[in-house]
Amino acid sequence: MNIGKGGFFMKIKEKILFTDLDGTLLDDQKNISRENIENIETALRGGHKIVVTTGRPLVSAIAQSKSLGLAHEGCYAIAFNGSCIYDFSKNKVVYSVQFPREYLRIVFDEAHKAGLHVQTYCDHGILSERENESLKRYSQVTKVSYEIVDDVTTALDSDPYKIIVMDYHDKNRLYDFQDHIAPMIEGKLQSFFSCDWYLEF
Repeated sequence: MNIGKGGFFMKIKEKILFTDLDGTLLDDQKNISRENIENIETALRGGHKIVVTTGRPLVSAIAQSKSLGLAHEGCYAIAFNGSCIYDFSKNKVVYSVQFPREYLRIVFDEAHKAGLHVQTYCDHGILSERENESLKRYSQVTKVSYEIVDDVTTALDSDPYKIIVMDYHDKNRLYDFQDHIAPMIEGKLQSFFSCDWYLEF
């Protein structure tokens, strides 16, 4: 994506550019074009804001923003599908929405019964209770490390932001799981598909 000529930003008093990473700011090789880099630099010099928005965990959003040169004053990251906002000028989370970990236990237990991989996140990466090929594949693609724990509810220091249940081979199993768990989390958690193989909460 071409985010626009630098002059566009200079003519407007103050703007905020929200951009996704994969398939938007980044090309298929996960690189950012020289033209977009120059336009972003022009925007920041003009006092505008750049916000990276992603469903990725915060640790991944921060790492990717830093690698793109988007980790200084005027830059922000929205991670976990909007559950967390990070201000790079303050080096801290300035907004967050989490959910009670009792529902984490429900989703994990039901996913295990269904034979589906399930994971959540801590400050430094992925947390799961079982190691499998889905977890390894996800970790490799996102470049986020993982840790296997006995109980995710006790391993977390705070309530979670997000859960993913996944199946890389049969999306119908995820549809069935979504229907199965809906009555157990009604009014507490929402679920949606970010792609065919990721059911997110």
